[in-house]
Amino acid sequence: MQHKIIFFIVLIFTLFSCNSNKENNSKSEEIAEEAFPESEIKNVTSSNFVEDSFALKYSQLLDYYIELKDDLVESDIKEAKKNAQFFNNFLSKMKLKNVPDSLINYWEEQKDVLMLFSNEIARGDDLSRQRKAFYSLSQDMYDLYLKIGIKENILYKQYCPMAFHDEGAFWLSKHDEILNPYFGSDMLHCGEVQEIINN
Repeated sequence: MQHKIIFFIVLIFTLFSCNSNKENNSKSEEIAEEAFPESEIKNVTSSNFVEDSFALKYSQLLDYYIELKDDLVESDIKEAKKNAQFFNNFLSKMKLKNVPDSLINYWEEQKDVLMLFSNEIARGDDLSRQRKAFYSLSQDMYDLYLKIGIKENILYKQYCPMAFHDEGAFWLSKHDEILNPYFGSDMLHCGEVQEIINN
């Protein structure tokens, strides 16, 4: 009887120790799960009804956007200003024609908004303000991409839940590797692919 009591005491002590260690070892995993909740990657297809000439121009505009994103990844204020100006100059020359009037109106509205945010980056001397304007620019580039229906290979919508004091923010990339424009080298790979846009 005495042996059984000792056995049960040892068993209870062992179980308690294991559970305690398990809780301690999983704390970092819980933090990671809170920061990056599991989410399904969406596959999105845009409308694809814009004429090829405009699609080509948008693709070039997207290249300027990607260069601007890379500047913010590098935390390079000067290069970000320069590429935002290139973006703006190219954007001002883009025309949309041979499509329904409603689409032309939508394009003109989006064009004005894109110019507003790219101007803010071009004039800015503060990296945090440039990054905030870049997020707004990203939102409009994404909406335009889906609405107009651009022919591009694959575009990745990438998301960082910790950007802007945990408000979260996304950006667009031509590659699935996460290079975070909102944190740069401080948290370079913080983020996840949220959507894959196939056209």
